[in-house]
Amino acid sequence: MAPTYRYDHMHLRSRDVQKTAQYYYQVFGAKILESIQSDGKPRTDLDLNGLTIFIAPVSPDAAIPSAPTEPYVGLDHFGLRVHPSGSQDRLRRGARQRPHRAPRAELDPGRSPPWRA
Repeated sequence: MAPTYRYDHMHLRSRDVQKTAQYYYQVFGAKILESIQSDGKPRTDLDLNGLTIFIAPVSPDAAIPSAPTEPYVGLDHFGLRVHPSGSQDRLRRGARQRPHRAPRAELDPGRSPPWRA
């Protein structure tokens, strides 16, 4: 019998973990889950309506590029389907926090997402 696989989590990297978590909380109503890892370091995860997202900190002085140039091999984006009732208000409020972008239900990690601000 072939093994059965299912989604477990998504992993984001951010130079500002709290700002990223607050964005998902304010715009999508994600639950912010804070804990301490076994190595004693703080950890922030999100529960986005059953979708688990880990947010890993990136040091401000780390020589890591913000995004690859397009096209590239790897994750292009992840899409969130938003139910029309009530969600549009949250998306509009989120757009006001980032006036350079129109409200979107689909986030593109490789292209100017809010967690790279």
